[in-house]
Amino acid sequence: MNVLCLALGGNRPQAVRSDLEHLLDSGADVTLVTLRRDRWKELDPRVGVIEIASAEGRHPLPRLERQVVFRGPAAVFRVLRRLVGRLATRRGGSRPARLAMRGVAAGQATWERGARAFHKRVFLRLYGTARPWILWRVSRRLVLPRVDLARTDLVLVMDSQSIPLGWHIARDHPDLDVSFSLDRGGGQHIAQSA
Repeated sequence: MNVLCLALGGNRPQAVRSDLEHLLDSGADVTLVTLRRDRWKELDPRVGVIEIASAEGRHPLPRLERQVVFRGPAAVFRVLRRLVGRLATRRGGSRPARLAMRGVAAGQATWERGARAFHKRVFLRLYGTARPWILWRVSRRLVLPRVDLARTDLVLVMDSQSIPLGWHIARDHPDLDVSFSLDRGGGQHIAQSA
């Protein structure tokens, strides 16, 4: 039996490990799809792992935010420090040059605080609403080509972050068994709607 386990959130590690051990003890070939492998330190080596965190980081939305909010302004402040530093050496460390250096340093500190606050309070909230769609797109491009769904007997959706991916798989492969829980006596299945 081939089982594809989707645990993108990684927030139920003991329950997921228990299900994986049960599947392995039953003789199943198990593949785990997760964001980061390091969340699963005590994972049985027989479990194949597909990690998608780096692909999520390469998606245009988080990349754009990093460029506009962090890297672009950081480059501007590097140029400003260099220019003001040259001015200070030409003027022999005059008072206006020292004040300009302090102003650039204060501006940079203010920008860094504001950038971190924007990232936490605005971007992460907005990104949280788009993240399930992004994870689906990343998984469709990275995971699905590496997994033979024709030979897969069960797709196990192990946390809430994995529901969109499980739903898309269930929609695209109506004959495939997609479940929220390991069927040790009757699990709930994702509705097979198109």
